[in-house]
Amino acid sequence: MIYLGNITWENYAAVAVGLKLNEQQQTFLGNNELSLVQAYVSSANDEHPWLPFAIYLDDIVIGFAMIFYKSKNKSHFLIDELSKESFYGICRFMIAEEYQGKGYGKEAVKKVIDKIRTFPYGEAPAIYLSYDHENIAAKNLFASVGFVETGENDSEGCVLAKLIL
Repeated sequence: MIYLGNITWENYAAVAVGLKLNEQQQTFLGNNELSLVQAYVSSANDEHPWLPFAIYLDDIVIGFAMIFYKSKNKSHFLIDELSKESFYGICRFMIAEEYQGKGYGKEAVKKVIDKIRTFPYGEAPAIYLSYDHENIAAKNLFASVGFVETGENDSEGCVLAKLIL
């Protein structure tokens, strides 16, 4: 069974350094350890800290996800043009190489969406995420759960996609 778990002392190393992508995929995604540092800095400085999660298959950590909330009329460093509306974002999502191609990614994305639908920081009409133009696997995965490309890019030049909640 796929589920999301909090980052703990027990799973930190598995998430931060134990999860690996293939060489090509590594160019598409930030380092998990850096992502956890960003979540910590966010927790110390932001009104709505980023929320990191370990993705579990039963009792094995197989992936990592991180979400954020942007409240109405506040800017966001990647998606500033959306500053007039509140939204949630998926800023990190990965499944370790050895667990890919088995349907776990799709199931895990659905768990992340379910978590966002609990509105941990407040209601919002949509979820945004972005991915590299060349990352066809990400494009197909997110499209399979309802994300639609907006026709715009984020500030780093990646494809912006949206899911209406």
